[in-house]
Amino acid sequence: MAAGPMAKDVCALAACMRVFFSDHLWRLDGSIPRMPFNQSIYEGSGRLKIGYYLADGFFPSTPPCERAVVVACDALREAGHELVPFSPPEVRLTT
Repeated sequence: MAAGPMAKDVCALAACMRVFFSDHLWRLDGSIPRMPFNQSIYEGSGRLKIGYYLADGFFPSTPPCERAVVVACDALREAGHELVPFSPPEVRLTT
């Protein structure tokens, strides 16, 4: 299970986000926040602020997944980005 889109590379994720942030989807569902895809941020080389978490409070994470997040965070910090830990909101399941 993934909390968002997964892809083979960043270009495929960017293409997905262009669709998610398109006016077409907003016209189909007005509850979707209207936020256009910002191409300049995608193409930019500036410092990013990136949120991460090791546990979602719902399912325990496995040691390999935690290690993958830590390794990715270390690489991103080394590349000059700011990493911010956060707690995802509580997810309530409905039946």
